[in-house]
Order: sequence, then structure tokens, then C-alpha cells
Amino acid sequence: MAMSVGKLTITIHRGEFKRNADIGKPMDPYVVLRYGVQIVKTSVKREAGKTPVWNETFKFRFEGRGKLVLSAYDEDVLTRDDKLAQVTVDVPTLVKDGKYEGWIEFDKAGFFRRRTGRLYVTIQVEPGTFTKMERSGVRTPHRLEQPAMVQG
Repeated sequence: MAMSVGKLTITIHRGEFKRNADIGKPMDPYVVLRYGVQIVKTSVKREAGKTPVWNETFKFRFEGRGKLVLSAYDEDVLTRDDKLAQVTVDVPTLVKDGKYEGWIEFDKAGFFRRRTGRLYVTIQVEPGTFTKMERSGVRTPHRLEQPAMVQG
């Protein structure tokens, strides 16, 4: 399927992380999705630890090309949120025949370049244009340096 302008629908189903960023309690993970200038955020899964489940779907305007950046964080109340992992995906390369469903491994990190975790996702590209209702779900950019401030 040739990639053209249309809708990019992404569902973040669940995650698996190698480490718990909080000491003495399960972490509170969330994921920030960035496609071009469009940024959205999953809900924070309170005390979900290393195996959160979201099952949340987001729609983006698809331009026929581009990178999707998935960044996972642990929400902290008194300190800056901990960045758990990140991966950049080339959408046209990953999505064959209009749809991909499966695990996306986060980039290796740290001194020993070890895997930090993965996300189970569904990514679908459909031709067409957004309806007015769908457009309302696309959010404007926010600063990724302070992901706790991103409103979903």
C-alpha cells in the first residue's frame, strides 16, 4: 500500500519495562506519542509497575511519511518525572499493507546498551481526511522536557 495523506491511528495496548524507576513502590508509567508537531499522552497508570495496560487510541493527521517518537515516563509527585525509555519509528517502514500490530522494542540505553522495555501497539494508516470530531483529538505541541505538563 502506498503511503499517502490520511489518518494515522495508534493504540497503545500495554508495556513491559525492565526496571522499576520508583524505590519501595510500583511506578506510575505513561507514554508520550509525538508525530511531527502533534503530541499526545496516555493516562498515567497509578502503581502499574513494570507491566502497565492502557488500551488507549490516538488519531493523528498522516502526511505520508514521518517518524513516530514513543517516550515512556514514570510520573513523580515531588520530583521531575523519570524517563524510562524512548524509541523512534519510521511509520511507512513499519506499517505494511496499512496496519502493524505487535511489540516495539525501546532503544537500548545505559552504559551496557541494554534493552529497557517494549510496548505492544497497533498502528494503522488510512487514506482520507479528518472529520471535525477527529480533528479535535489532535493536540498542539507541548514541551517534551516536562512531560508531566502535557495534558491528554
